[in-house]
Amino acid sequence: MDKLVSEIKSKFEQASRVALFTHVSCDCDGIGSMLGLYSFLTENGKNVSLFCDSDIPARLSFLNGIENINKDENPSQNSSLKEELKIELDVNFDNFDLLVSLDTSTASRLGKYQEIFENFENTINIDHHISNSNYAKINYVKPYSSCGEVVYELLKEAGCKIEPNVATCLFAAISSDTNCFTNANISSRTHFCAGELLDLGADHNLVNLSLHKNKSKNQLRLIAYMAKNLKFYKGITYFYSSLKMLKKLGVKSNDVSTFMHIICNTAESKINIVIKERGNGEYRLSLRSVGDYDVNRVTKIFGGGGHKNAGGCVLKGNFKKEFKKLVSECLAEIKRVDLKP
Repeated sequence: MDKLVSEIKSKFEQASRVALFTHVSCDCDGIGSMLGLYSFLTENGKNVSLFCDSDIPARLSFLNGIENINKDENPSQNSSLKEELKIELDVNFDNFDLLVSLDTSTASRLGKYQEIFENFENTINIDHHISNSNYAKINYVKPYSSCGEVVYELLKEAGCKIEPNVATCLFAAISSDTNCFTNANISSRTHFCAGELLDLGADHNLVNLSLHKNKSKNQLRLIAYMAKNLKFYKGITYFYSSLKMLKKLGVKSNDVSTFMHIICNTAESKINIVIKERGNGEYRLSLRSVGDYDVNRVTKIFGGGGHKNAGGCVLKGNFKKEFKKLVSECLAEIKRVDLKP
């Protein structure tokens, strides 16, 4: 057992009350990793609370423990309304011994919990993004396919017993963030981890049905709308998701993210972009690329980050002007790669 793993294991063993966090605009990797660690810690007698400054996607309701996310917050106020009304947090974090973030590259992506996390004396950051800023007291960051893969390695290296509930959550995290093991960031280690999780009791049928097969009628209409409204420009494919469109189709913003692979499969497209209107002049962008085209280079310019083939950032203010700048950086990245000897 290496020194860092030993240190983290010791922190878990010494803590009585633990708070787990994942990023805003949450996804299955963040939620699955958080719930996997939650199940492990609670099974070992820890008092664990879960926090995420976002609405939780309904399609993840199959994950064990999801009903406990934000349970310690005032149930009469959802997180988005609290943010809008500037309501103070209801939780006294002084009562916790340890705070742990998962799948969160920078403290700012913790949303309203950023300041609490940054000022807490005992924190751990578990992540897989190469752009991670190492903002915690202890940082366990590995450039793997998913945070789920990182959490599994950590628990395995620490000699921890992994029960089926934990295995299912971590398998879901890996399966989701690799787009069912089709993304360029997977390795033999990824498949090896997934295989071991299956041996440990992960319910792969439940995961596959919930994440990759079952779709509502409204989601199918969204897929049709996305396919019809793709835009193409010099090797860049992009789709704009407005709040008005979401309301009309009866879907949510995270549904758009779920089906991003539709534009990522467009022939001859080198960089793919989904733009999601957030309101108040704010737009969340998710970028994907193929081959050597590095979207992390692009998103970092705009205050974001991620991986070589997957990244994100936020644009504010004059969207057309800012998006034009981003497209120019994407074209420069395409040119940089294409001109290589």
